[in-house]
Amino acid sequence: MQQGTPLLVLWRSLLVWLLAWGELIPTCTLARIVNTLKSLFRFAHEAGYCPVNVALKLKPPKVRNRLAERLLTQQDVVRLIENATSDRNKVLLLLAYTTGLRVSEICGLKWRDLVAKEGGGQLVVRGKGGKTRYIMLPTPVWMAVERLRGTASASDPVFVSRKKGGHLSRSMVMRIVRAAALKAGIDAPVSPHWLRHAHASHALERGAPLHLVQHTLGHSQIQSVAVYLHVQPMDSSVRFLSWIVSEGQVNQVEGNEVTEAIAPITVEVLPASPIPKLPESRSDQDIEISSAVVE
Repeated sequence: MQQGTPLLVLWRSLLVWLLAWGELIPTCTLARIVNTLKSLFRFAHEAGYCPVNVALKLKPPKVRNRLAERLLTQQDVVRLIENATSDRNKVLLLLAYTTGLRVSEICGLKWRDLVAKEGGGQLVVRGKGGKTRYIMLPTPVWMAVERLRGTASASDPVFVSRKKGGHLSRSMVMRIVRAAALKAGIDAPVSPHWLRHAHASHALERGAPLHLVQHTLGHSQIQSVAVYLHVQPMDSSVRFLSWIVSEGQVNQVEGNEVTEAIAPITVEVLPASPIPKLPESRSDQDIEISSAVVE
C-alpha cells in the first residue's frame, strides 16, 4: 500500500480482489483471508496509519462445519484396517488411527524415531512448526509396527515405497486409504485425515483426558478449552485405542466392546505391483482408485 493512497481507491481495490478470487478458492481459505485483512486494517487504523478502517464492514463467509460428516465409527476403522491390501498398509492404517498422526508425519517416519520402552515403545514425532512431541505406543501397536522392520537401518523410512524405495508419498498414502475404504464398502471420500479425526473422537469416547488428546495430536491450542494440564511425555492417548489390535490381530467391535479377533497381521514380502497414476487434481473428489493398489 503506497503512502497517501486514497481510502476510496484502497477500498475498491480490496473489493475487486475479493470478487476476483472469491469464487476460485475454498470457502475456508477465503474466510481466513478476510479475517486476516480485517485484523490488518484494524491494526492500521488503531496505530494511526489509516484514518478509517476500510475493512470494518467486511464479513467472512460462513464455513460449514463438516467434521461430523468425516467421522468414522469404530466399526468403520476395523473394516478399513482389515481390508488394507498388504501388511505394510495394514500397519500404516493402524498407526495412523492409534496415534492420530498427520499424513506428512506418517510419511516422514524413520526407524530412529521409534524407541523401545518398557510396556511398548515411544514415537518421536517432528511435527508442524518444528515442534517435537513424544507419543507412547502400547505393546500391541509397537509389536505390529516392529514386525515391518526386518533388517532396516535406523535411517530407513518406516513405510517404504516399493516402487521408489524411499518414503511413501502423501498421494500414495491417500491411495492406500481410499483403496481400503473402497474394499471395505465405506461409501465416503475417506482421507488419511479422517483417521486423525477418528483418533480424537474415539479416544475421548473411551475416556481419554482432553489435554492428553491435545498433546498426542500436536495441537498448540483447543479453542473450547482455556487451560490444559501438564502432559507427561511417557503417556499418550494412544493407550486408549490399543483395543484395535492384540497378539498380532485386529479386533472386531460392537459398540465400545471388543468381541473377537480377526485379520491377523503378518509380514510377507510382496512383489512390486504397477501403480496407477494419481490425477493431477488435489481435490479429494477427483481421486479415483482401484482397491488393488498395494504400492
